[in-house]
Amino acid sequence: MKIATTVLVSLAFAATALAGDAPATKKTFQQEIKFQIELMKKGDVEKLKVRFTERQRNKITKKMIEKAVKEVGNYSIDELVHKVEPGKYKGQLTAKIKMKNGRTLTTFVLVDGEWQADTLWFK
Repeated sequence: MKIATTVLVSLAFAATALAGDAPATKKTFQQEIKFQIELMKKGDVEKLKVRFTERQRNKITKKMIEKAVKEVGNYSIDELVHKVEPGKYKGQLTAKIKMKNGRTLTTFVLVDGEWQADTLWFK
């Protein structure tokens, strides 16, 4: 049953990518993480907040971003976004982003046709 569920979620994930609403590829998530890093470097808290799910937005602060900029400089984008694991949670498509070292960086959730990070990967 688990294999069938995984196949169905993977097919739904691929269908989302083919529909053009929210491409679900490793490259897409690498670009999103790069964009978030650029927003951090600029100190643009408000633009960064909208890249995250509603439940995370109030947790993002200027001080947190300043600390994160120093830390993310230690990693390449390939180390940060090494593997994407498609899934589904409460009826929404998800993409768990795994780092090269095996740790989970974040999980993206498809919200209204856009991928939003659901964990603060930079704190």
